[in-house]
Amino acid sequence: MATDFDPDLYLATFDASHDAIMIREGAHYIDCNETAVRLFKFPSKEAFLKVGPADYSPPRQPDGSDSGTAAARHIARALTEGSDRFDWLHRDREGREFHCEVWLTRFEWRGRQLLRATVRDISARKEAEARSVGINRAYFESLFENSPEGIAILDNQDRIVDTNGSFEELFGYTRSELRGCDLNDCIVPARFLDEATSASRQALAGEPVPALETLRRCKDGSEVRVAVIGVPVYLEETRLGVCGIYRDMTAQWEAAERIRESEARLRTVIGNSPIILFALDKNGVFTLADGKALASAALEPGELVGRSVFEVYARQPRLLAEVRRALAGESRTFLLNIGKAAFETQYAPIFDVDGSVKSVIGVAHDVTETLAIKHRLEHMAHHDALTNLPNRSLFQTRVREAIARAERRGRQFALLFVDLDSFKNVNDSLGHAAGDRVLQEVAARFRTALRDSDTVTRLGGDEFAVIIDPADDLHAAAVVARKLLAALAEPIDEGDIPLGLSASIGISLYPADGCDVDTLLTNADAAMYKAKEARNSYRFYTAEMNQKALETLVLNSKLRSALDRSEFMLHYQPSRTLADGTLTGFEALLRWHHPERGVVRPAEFIPLAEETGLIVPLGEWVLGEACRQARAWRGHGHRPLRIAVNLSAKQLQSQRFVDRVRHFLDAAELPPETLLLEVTESMMFPNPAFIRELLEQLSSLRVGIAVDDFGTGYSSLG
Repeated sequence: MATDFDPDLYLATFDASHDAIMIREGAHYIDCNETAVRLFKFPSKEAFLKVGPADYSPPRQPDGSDSGTAAARHIARALTEGSDRFDWLHRDREGREFHCEVWLTRFEWRGRQLLRATVRDISARKEAEARSVGINRAYFESLFENSPEGIAILDNQDRIVDTNGSFEELFGYTRSELRGCDLNDCIVPARFLDEATSASRQALAGEPVPALETLRRCKDGSEVRVAVIGVPVYLEETRLGVCGIYRDMTAQWEAAERIRESEARLRTVIGNSPIILFALDKNGVFTLADGKALASAALEPGELVGRSVFEVYARQPRLLAEVRRALAGESRTFLLNIGKAAFETQYAPIFDVDGSVKSVIGVAHDVTETLAIKHRLEHMAHHDALTNLPNRSLFQTRVREAIARAERRGRQFALLFVDLDSFKNVNDSLGHAAGDRVLQEVAARFRTALRDSDTVTRLGGDEFAVIIDPADDLHAAAVVARKLLAALAEPIDEGDIPLGLSASIGISLYPADGCDVDTLLTNADAAMYKAKEARNSYRFYTAEMNQKALETLVLNSKLRSALDRSEFMLHYQPSRTLADGTLTGFEALLRWHHPERGVVRPAEFIPLAEETGLIVPLGEWVLGEACRQARAWRGHGHRPLRIAVNLSAKQLQSQRFVDRVRHFLDAAELPPETLLLEVTESMMFPNPAFIRELLEQLSSLRVGIAVDDFGTGYSSLG
């Protein structure tokens, strides 16, 4: 039964490896296993990692090459090609040089590029290659001393003749302490004495002792888990004693413990996760069925074991078809519905040695809630959160679907672009929360006014779009447009205030006015702007509307550079008293002298300046220019006359506006009462507290304030 990858198991294997393994990043080792620590004779991993990689090699390799240069070459090859394998002469902490076989492997971990160096001590092999004669004493000593396993040579009385360094390191003794001592007295716990004696007798009788996993005692009294092999030692057919080989099994034992823990965790996961783990034999009979999700399928643990899947799910033809394919050798993944639950199910065949399927294992994951969340997320991704209408993304998809249907059937459909008239006043006066409630009511009315086959969507803000499919003629589209306008005729109650709304609607037709989503929407938008001229009306798209839109776009582009090119100028309109016509001052009126179009009407460029934010620097220029002109008139001996300047709402929103007014008055050496600032009534409603404070600051400067368009919005003479 396959289990998920366990990082603890990997770490245990890493530490238990008989090869030295070092992890290198850049010019430093950042990790190693215990074999590396022992191989290089370091007291601890921390001490090993403090030393640079260059300290583990002699200055030169056996072939005479510089160790640093050769190492850089091998590292570069591993980084480029993914791996490199080579022989190397290493040097341990005590200065001993030994031959190794090295594998460098590149890998990435959490975005970091690392090298895994696997080092195997091949000193013994090198010695063997250097000598054509059999094993001599020097070779044996090298092999003996450098073996990672602890080795003890015993005489016929179980007395220790010699040990290697690994044996000393494993049990904590020095060689001089061990020589001549009884092995059993040194390292065998009393409870394992009979076992050790029996193994020793077997070896002395000439029979090798197979690996025996047991416990042995260290000098400090602690016990270590080891695997012991006993081999008889001969000299010219004379049996002299026993060679005992001890391998530290602590890491492997801990790894096995981790495996057992992993299996326990797996059982816990199966019992607590929304899955069913099951197995079938080659005839489709359940041999395993366990997991928390059994309850979702109305099953009890163990209920299915021993029963045929073809019997239990005889009314699930889809399931049985997938089982047959798995029993035929295919791995299958599919979605299965059982009652109200949904399961993502996976089958995998298990093959016998002859290639036939001997069983099938699988897992069914209860994804009922996941699918429900997915559906909710898909709905949220394609619908407007405020009105629950389709959003722009879903709208574009449905327009493309309407285009495909129209092409197949040779029919046409209409696209309506709807923009609420003066909706900004609702947000500014009543707040955005009230505006949201109004938009929700508008969406509900639009849905009621349309057929089920039509689509109404909210594009954003107070803009809506409608697909009328099919719309065989202009009359059909016009009927729907009138229904939408009629839906807004009844006032919307927002608190105690009945709000009267209207809309402007632009209409484009497929394929006459466009053959793709963007063109149809752009042309409907252009028609809507034409309808805005009359308000509460609809207009069909005409080619001239695009020309008008293009002219507006070009005008907007030219407007950005007009101020730098000094294309603006002020005209001054005189103000007189009604009683006797006495001249009281002038109103500064902005004009744009376009180099190609001549004088552009303010109604054409002021809205563009407001929309792009250019109205702020443009308004400052007007204020400064008007103050300079008033100063010039006084300098020519004219009596003081008041000069009026219109303000933009965006100018008033600036925290520095009062300082700028003071600056222009000081620069022109103009008495404050000479300046009259005109604000429209609608400017005072979005943030009345802020506007009141601003007007009070201007009044303290003795600057005149006039309200323009009074009574056209929310104020009255009362």
